[in-house]
Amino acid sequence: MSKGAGNYFDIINYHAYGASPLLVSKYNGMMDIVNKYSATLGSKPIWITETGSSSMGTNEYQKADYADQVYAMNKRWPNIAKTFWYNYRDTDTSNVKEDNFGLVAKNLSPLKALYHFQALNGAESFFGAQVENALTLFMNTSPADSGVTSYGSYIQVPPINMHIFD
Repeated sequence: MSKGAGNYFDIINYHAYGASPLLVSKYNGMMDIVNKYSATLGSKPIWITETGSSSMGTNEYQKADYADQVYAMNKRWPNIAKTFWYNYRDTDTSNVKEDNFGLVAKNLSPLKALYHFQALNGAESFFGAQVENALTLFMNTSPADSGVTSYGSYIQVPPINMHIFD
């Protein structure tokens, strides 16, 4: 950064996992760097390019609560422009922790965390083909009646205005 590297990228990003105190610590550490090099970093948006929680296959409510916690916290910090959840779909790597970070199950059935993620993320999520079977399981069969835009076999949930109160 002292050699001017901040002039060669548009977005600052980091990964944020863990409980609230650790997330605050990571944010503060990132802001220390931004403030130290404010001449080139001060106006750049910050993206959290990975966050999430593994249910380890047993506690989907805890994962949904984590989505609430992490997204509400990040919305309070005005320079956090975007937050991305890792991983959209549960995987099958034979590692119980790694396999259960998804917002939907392996068969694309929505998990509780998906709805929390969409509500807190302004319902701007558009997963394209990956939601072909997932969201339609629980949505009105007439997209126009449910506020959903149809793109052939894909759907998109419109953004909502959401206010987080202190």
